[in-house]
Formats: sequence, structure tokens, C-alpha cells
Amino acid sequence: MEIKRWNKPELSAAITITILLLFCFGCPPPKPIWVDVVVCSASHLLPTENCPERVIIKFEAGKEPKDPCFVHPAGRVKVCTDTGELAGAGCPSIHEVPFYEKPTDFYCLRHARNPLPRPLLILAWLDGQSKIHRMTDEQTEDGSHKVGEAGVKYMRIFYPGWLDGLDCILPYLQEADGRFNLDRPNPKYDENLRRLAVALGRHEVGLLIDMADQCGWNSEWDFWRKNVNGVYGWQDESAVAFEYWKTAVNRVIEDIGGLEGNLIGLGNELRHPADDDLVGSCTWALTWAGKRVDYLVSLGQPRPVLFSGCCNTAHKIIGCVSSEDGYYPDNRFVSLVIHGIGLVDHQPDGKPLAEWLAGLSVTRPFGYSTDGVDTATWNHVPPERAGTCDKFGGCSGNIEETIAVIRLFERYLDEGRFVSIEYLPREISFDEPLSAIQQLSLDMFWRTALEVYGVDVRRAFSD
Repeated sequence: MEIKRWNKPELSAAITITILLLFCFGCPPPKPIWVDVVVCSASHLLPTENCPERVIIKFEAGKEPKDPCFVHPAGRVKVCTDTGELAGAGCPSIHEVPFYEKPTDFYCLRHARNPLPRPLLILAWLDGQSKIHRMTDEQTEDGSHKVGEAGVKYMRIFYPGWLDGLDCILPYLQEADGRFNLDRPNPKYDENLRRLAVALGRHEVGLLIDMADQCGWNSEWDFWRKNVNGVYGWQDESAVAFEYWKTAVNRVIEDIGGLEGNLIGLGNELRHPADDDLVGSCTWALTWAGKRVDYLVSLGQPRPVLFSGCCNTAHKIIGCVSSEDGYYPDNRFVSLVIHGIGLVDHQPDGKPLAEWLAGLSVTRPFGYSTDGVDTATWNHVPPERAGTCDKFGGCSGNIEETIAVIRLFERYLDEGRFVSIEYLPREISFDEPLSAIQQLSLDMFWRTALEVYGVDVRRAFSD
């Protein structure tokens, strides 16, 4: 074996390296260097001119914050002095606060500009909150701006939502068997509803939310009927169903920023499964509708509470939950919104339209909606009277057609009994964004108010 012989330089280098290695491994690491940095007290990032409070914090050298604070962005916002909400153009007294101190995302609706107190001008975008997540912020803003300018007072939607075959979001989560669990609210639905309420509120438009929808009866999205909680449909009058209904109402009110400037409706196209059995008794109407109306009024909901329905179901609700049948001290608790009347010669019972309207009780409040005006075989809109149409060919009436019907209502209903006018723009009734609404539909609102009531309800926005 050949033995390695070190020369003096090599031996000296080896000894030096060995000594250095022994020294490094045997000693503690050097102490870090700390530096004092002025940062925002909330974010611990570099302060901007908007940060209200600054502190000095020690950071290890090389690990100091490099980014500016994002908690306190620049800018100021206007707040309504009366309500404490973000100010609208109609607020009489406002003040400014830093953007990071804004009290809420919701806009003041107490001072929404619309000089026509009655009838309420309502736009139906019935499933808007179920699909708004599919739309850009620009589309939502554009559509809200358009309906606000037209003088719309409320947008009507269904709490149950709707499925159009696309990506829709419903209020509750489902179990493995497909049934909904009313104890498991869907947070994505709340986010959608809040987003819609904020966008509309910025343009002085409130929400009218129907808590039930007969058109969804026994459908795959009907959570009032298909649930694991023992509720047997929207018409369930049990204490269990009432508690779930109250929980849903409170949730909705929180999502939309409160009841001021917003409304809750009983439901759409309501017809009890045992409609024929409701003829001689007010029991169901009082235990179902009466309790719900009383609860809404206790929360500050203005009367009358709106609903639409048919047959004995509608007659019992509006008759029993009023003074007409002796159960309530006045007749302003509910308003029946009549759907689908167009300028045709006869109604289904064979009577001329004017005669049919003349037979309506003038002691009850009513509203009118174009919803359904083209859906019944006896009531299709002829081409010369058609307004906007959907992609399946269903059309609403044009402005002249609709105003003529409104005048017929006015002729037979006492002043103050005609509560609401609702338009359903066909062009946005399926999967289209709100921004796709056509000018003809927008003109329905301000022209009706101007030509029938002599009031211009249009709004102008400076930004």
C-alpha cells in the first residue's frame, strides 16, 4: 500500500480547514439584526396616508414588510345622515367618511326618489338571484342602472329561485338523496342575494321577495316540498313549517340589508292542493296566511302584503285576512296581484274584460302583473300588440296594450285600492343578464306613470 506523504503546504491547509470546521460546528449562530419599522397598527404593513394609527414594530433585518397597507384603501364615501347607510342621490343630508370606515355595503332606500307613492312600480326578474353569479359586475351594474333610471321601485324575485338548466344557486344545501335540508342554508345563495341587493340599492331600487312559488310545485328545486325537515309544501300550516318560514324570512332580511325599502311577498300563483275544500272555512287562510302576515307586520313590513293566487285559495286569503269576513279590523292586510290579463275580448268565464273587472270587489286592494299575459290559450298577445319577446316566442304586451289594461283597473277600483303594477320583461326571463333588458320594457314604467298618473318617475344619476 502506498502511503500518502503530505508536503508542508498541503498539511498546513488541511489543519486550517479542520480547525475552522470544528470552530463553526461548535459555536452558536450569529445573532440576528433587528430594525425598528413604522407600520399600520391594523395590518402591520407599510402605512399609507389613509392609515389612522401607526406603531413601531421590530423586524428581523431582511424580513421587513415591503407592501403598503390594504386594510385602509384610499377614498371617501358618502353616508346618509338619517339612516347610516351609504347615501343615494335622494338623501337630504349626507356626510363623508373614509372608505375603510363605511358602515355597510347597503344603500339607503328610505330616500329613494320616486314621486309616485302608489301604485308601486315593480319589475319581475324572478330568478335573478339564482343566476347573478354567472354575470359580470359590469352586466349587473349596467342592468341595475337602467332599471333605476326608468323609475322602478322594486324588483320582484322568488326566494325559492329557479332552475334553467344552467348553473343555478338555490337557498339550501341538499343531502345525498337529493332532498334539501332547511337547517343547512347555502352561503353562496346569501352572497348572490346580497350582491343583487347592493347593486339595485345603489340605483334606488328595492327588492320584493316572494317566499313561495306555486310554479315550482313538486319540481326538483321545491325545497318547501322536498326536504328532510318535515315541511310538506309551501301551504303547510304546522308550527314546524312556520318556524322554518320565519327563519327564512329573517335570513332574507339580513341578506338584503333590512326591510326599509324592501318587501316580502307571501308567494306566487298560490293554489292550495285541496283548493276545493277551502270554500266554507277560513281556518287554513288564518293559520297559514294570517300568521305570516302578522309576523311580517310585526317586523315593520308595510301593508298590504302582496301575493298572487287563484281560485278558492286566493279568495280565502284575501277575504279571510281582511275585514271583509270580520277577522281583521281593516282590509289592508293583503293585496291580490292579478296576473296575465291582456286586451282580449273575453276572459275564460266568457265575460268581456270590462265586465269581468267590474265584478272585482272594490273593498279589497288589488295589483296587476303582465306575468302570464301570453301563456293562456285564450290570452295570447297578437303581433300588433306584442312588446318584448323571449327566445321561445312568448311576448308581453306593448306599452299601449298595457296602459289600456291599467286604465280598466283604475276605472273599477277605488282610489288607493290599486296597489301595484308589475311588468315581466320577456327578453330577460330565462338565462339572460339584467343588462339585456330592452328600452321598450324600461319605457313601460315611466310612460305608465306619466300617461296614467301624470308623474314623471325617471331618475338621473350623476355617477
